[in-house]
Amino acid sequence: MMLQLKLKKNTTLLSLSISLLAFLFSSNVFSQGATCESVQPFCADAGSTGITFKNTSDGSTAQVGPDYSCLATQPNAAWYYFQIGNGGNLDLTISQNTQTDGLGTELDVDFIIWGPFNTTAACTASDLSSENIVDCSYLPDTVEYASIPNTVSGDIYIIVITNFDGRPGYITLETTPGGATTDCSIVVGNLGEDITACEGETILLDGTTTNAASYSWTKDGTTLTNETNATLNVTTSGTYQVTATDGNGNSGTDEIVVTFTEKPSPNAVNDITLCSNDKDATGKTVGVFNLSQTTTTILGSMPASSFIVTYHTNQEDADMGVNAIPENYTNTVANKQVFVRVENVLNDNCADTSISFNLILNSNTETEIPASLLMACSDNGFAAFNLEDADLRSLTPTATISYYQTINDLLQGTNAITNVFTNTIADTQTVYAKIENEGSCFVTAELVLVVDALPSVSLEETIAICLDENGIAANPAIINTGLSTTEYSFIWERNGVILTEELTENLQTTIEGDYTVTVTDLTTGCQIDATTKVVGSSAPLNVTIDEISSDFGGENNVTVITEGFGDYVYQANGGEKQTSPVFTNLPSGNNTITVSSTYGCGEMTIKVFLVDYPRFFTPNGDNVNDTWNMPNIELLRNASISIYNSYGNMITVIKTNELGWDGTLNGKQLQETDYWFNMTYVEGNTTKQVKGHFSLKR
Repeated sequence: MMLQLKLKKNTTLLSLSISLLAFLFSSNVFSQGATCESVQPFCADAGSTGITFKNTSDGSTAQVGPDYSCLATQPNAAWYYFQIGNGGNLDLTISQNTQTDGLGTELDVDFIIWGPFNTTAACTASDLSSENIVDCSYLPDTVEYASIPNTVSGDIYIIVITNFDGRPGYITLETTPGGATTDCSIVVGNLGEDITACEGETILLDGTTTNAASYSWTKDGTTLTNETNATLNVTTSGTYQVTATDGNGNSGTDEIVVTFTEKPSPNAVNDITLCSNDKDATGKTVGVFNLSQTTTTILGSMPASSFIVTYHTNQEDADMGVNAIPENYTNTVANKQVFVRVENVLNDNCADTSISFNLILNSNTETEIPASLLMACSDNGFAAFNLEDADLRSLTPTATISYYQTINDLLQGTNAITNVFTNTIADTQTVYAKIENEGSCFVTAELVLVVDALPSVSLEETIAICLDENGIAANPAIINTGLSTTEYSFIWERNGVILTEELTENLQTTIEGDYTVTVTDLTTGCQIDATTKVVGSSAPLNVTIDEISSDFGGENNVTVITEGFGDYVYQANGGEKQTSPVFTNLPSGNNTITVSSTYGCGEMTIKVFLVDYPRFFTPNGDNVNDTWNMPNIELLRNASISIYNSYGNMITVIKTNELGWDGTLNGKQLQETDYWFNMTYVEGNTTKQVKGHFSLKR
């Protein structure tokens, strides 16, 4: 917490400026000197705002010795001195008011001026004599005018301003523009009255001084290095002094004592529970609580001689430190909150009010508690119960409630179970509650725990709506719970939105989405959710084949492209169904591909013919691979294969009804090497061409 204090206290001027400068000031408040020896500096500006100084209102009378001339009385005297800046005729306007802004009650102001002097220590009777009086007024006015002719720069004058009305207020001085000026080069800022604060707070000391060029600070006489600002943040106790110095070497000091007292750190305390047989006139239970039993705990290690503990019935009283209740407090409320205030005896502002506790008043008279039934739902006869749901506390709100599996454990106060308890006996179990009002002040209650079965409902993970080629549902999908509306209630949702018209055990729909049904057992109230996804699906509308590897690439891999709505499974040549539309290593020749709707909405079958060739042959007369030909060439229409050597010379032509090439040319065996082929065949109305090469090995 940051506290900024601007209170003023006495200051001492160590040296005077003799610079010939004129200054304008905003409204500031300076403190007064009570005697000539504690005379304080002031200056006046040449404007309507003026400089404001605090008056004297303590009922004192000016010191004896000086010649006060026209001042028949000198009540509440304030002593100041001023030094001439620019010489000439000095005209002062002096006023007095209860407010610094001059908008309060105007006060009678009187004054007397002596001078000129060359020092501020001109306080003897010979100094303040009739010969040195330059102006004086004792008029019953709230505004006075003083004139000092022919002033010289550097001259010092002493002025006493009295407060005839004796009311606290402020003195404002102004100079007439164009005349002499007062020297305001080092009117020292004031740190204020000594401060007592609470540890942990930060106190801002403000020594701001008019025309100061530099500042220095000390604590307990030791210079605070690097502290050269007009302000200082203080967090530890000590005597602090500021020295303000102007550009001409003139300086002034002010001093303040800051004391930090220990901040209370109270300990939390438990509630106080009291059982009582006493009744007041209205029949209410009444008990006397001894609050002092908590004091030692609250203070902890804090000495009782240094801190005061008080008790209050509301937070506001505790914060303000008023309306403390007696330590032997009579209470008729079942649950009364008490607020604690702990304050340092040296500083009543250094307090803590964060602690509170309750006074719990119970009657020793036993109350008959009705038995309670707690129900839960589970699919195995066991469930977690929150025993507090039995609502026993509403019957005795101030009691301590504990729970036990047996009445013997309750009476012995052993083996208490937690408030959240999973039954140890399937389906039904009785546990016991102990409702305690301090010591023997308790009653018992039985809690019957009943576990009912959850509704049994299972929905298919996905249900399909079969669509035609236009995406229109042929028939609605039916979501069936298998239960009856005579025993259960049903709430249906689609994509999180309740279908208010759907209240039966099954739902017919032609709309895709995520469906949830909430099923509630009308007898037990047990409730369960079940979900399914409704998707649209159609039979394959068109199936085409995209060959992944080209003819004779070494692998017969194809991709099936299906047009339609929904998901499909794929089957080649009556084999296993698969979700991937890609088939690998299919045999050459005719292949049958079947595409089926995953959800049984239809299928489509197509045939694909794949061609392949051997990569080598061995015409060595062993009747194994003695000829080279295209397998199943007879299944191709108008097929013809031309074979070439590495120079591009055609060696032979194979027709569809021939066995193949035996590796000879004109009856002569050709060398082992690679040979090339060019096959043409007709597919549909298109002539296709396939090229490749193979090896002859012997």
